[in-house]
Amino acid sequence: MGKAVAHAQTLDVEVKAYSERAHTEPLASLRIEYNSKRHGFVLSINKILIPIPQRWGLMLGDIANNYRCALDHLAWALVTRGEKPPGTLSGNQRRKIGFPIKDLRSEFNGELRAGTLLPGVRRADVAKVRSRQPYLRGTKGSRHHAFRVLADINVGDKHRTIQPVWDAPRTPTTKSRTKGTACSRPSRGTPKGNLSR
Repeated sequence: MGKAVAHAQTLDVEVKAYSERAHTEPLASLRIEYNSKRHGFVLSINKILIPIPQRWGLMLGDIANNYRCALDHLAWALVTRGEKPPGTLSGNQRRKIGFPIKDLRSEFNGELRAGTLLPGVRRADVAKVRSRQPYLRGTKGSRHHAFRVLADINVGDKHRTIQPVWDAPRTPTTKSRTKGTACSRPSRGTPKGNLSR
């Protein structure tokens, strides 16, 4: 986990430096066109002037993999002190041990009943793992749970996809002009942090 923390700190420093540069130099050249079918203007990026380093995606994948491994080591430790230690399990059962990250209570309970991810884990430990599940945030909130984001990045990285990384404004706004009046309002669905994937 130390490697993940070190990479995360390095990435944080680089992103902050990039963001500082972005405040003084334009990030991209823009083009504005009127779209008659939509009766509005379309803002397009012509060219990115300050490219985002590709290594950020690789670092993010490495960070996610290390954090995910730490959770799986925790699951192994919980199984080891439970009713069915790994030595009593078949090779296939041992390979399936892992920290569950579930968006639905029924999925989590199904894993417990099947005994695949946490076979023989004590009830108190199951309660602690349950208390960290994304499904506790509801259907919409589970997508943004740290473990759900971690799992999504990790799965994408395992399948050899370089994780895209970009800088998003802290308070994004869109500007439109309707019948001679300009308005500015917060964009919906745009991430509020500095890093998005």
